[in-house]
Amino acid sequence: RLTTFFRFITSIPPIVWVALWGIAAGFATIWVWFVLVFTAKFPAGIYDFLVRYYRYYAKVYAYMYLATDKFPGFSGEASEPYAAHLLIGPPKDVYSRVKVFFRMIIYIPFYIVASVLTSVAQVAAFIAWFASLVMGRQPRRLQDLRVYCLGFTLRPQVWVGLLTEH
Repeated sequence: RLTTFFRFITSIPPIVWVALWGIAAGFATIWVWFVLVFTAKFPAGIYDFLVRYYRYYAKVYAYMYLATDKFPGFSGEASEPYAAHLLIGPPKDVYSRVKVFFRMIIYIPFYIVASVLTSVAQVAAFIAWFASLVMGRQPRRLQDLRVYCLGFTLRPQVWVGLLTEH
């Protein structure tokens, strides 16, 4: 109960780190967009950088929204055991330039749904926080709701981050 009580405070260092990393990932994504539109090939080092970022992002938000109790650390390595896993396959040999070019426009409806589900996850996390403090455990349905919302919101983020075409 004590770690749950201070969860939002203990989430601050990883949130700051994921925000700083996210700035670099945002610039990398913009650069990769141009590279993919003109060459249809993803630079390997940048692909790995973005995959690590999104894995870490998933860990931080799973921790912050009380989907797991394990502190996320400060790494996005796949080899690090953690309750929240984000599986992203290897880069394709060749990407569709047309799909990449129109990615941001197609992303708009997914962004709207993801924003709504993020709000739902936040409210569910707040309710789960109170339930955990009072009962010493979380209701299973609240846990499932947050896991679903986090999973759904991560898919379009990884897609708009150009790491997958589907």
